[in-house]
Amino acid sequence: MKRNLFFILASSLLFFACTPKETSKTAQDYHSNLIEIQTNVDEALVELIDMIDYEEEAEILIAQKNADAVLIDAIDKINELDKFDNNEEYKNEMLKLLSMYEDILENEIAEIIDYTIYFDDFTDEEWEHYYSLNESMLDKYEKAHDEFAKYQNDFAEKWDFSIE
Repeated sequence: MKRNLFFILASSLLFFACTPKETSKTAQDYHSNLIEIQTNVDEALVELIDMIDYEEEAEILIAQKNADAVLIDAIDKINELDKFDNNEEYKNEMLKLLSMYEDILENEIAEIIDYTIYFDDFTDEEWEHYYSLNESMLDKYEKAHDEFAKYQNDFAEKWDFSIE
């Protein structure tokens, strides 16, 4: 009987000692890893927008392919991450944010690129549409980032670290 009790006690201690415990530090590291991935996507998007402003077709198309590749890579990296605290909530929030990038790359930015490459002189209506595409893109971007910022701040508060 003593042997069984000792075995149960030793097994329990081993199980609880080997079970990962999330801490403020592990939460901050997890957060930093996700933000680094998202920042790469953001930088690729900024580079693409800069190339659109520069108006060189070849450079725009290269930047567009790069932004697409960086986004796909980011989604893959997020999907490969382990759960945090036995759930995928943060991963899912980041994937929602990345889906915004995908949406604006496939819609507004793709159309802006078409306008930039294939139109020499815009009519007033074309300028109006061009500017509405920019506004739509910025609205989606700001809304998604505001929602994500709320989640990320709540996460930081829960795990007792501050976001810089």
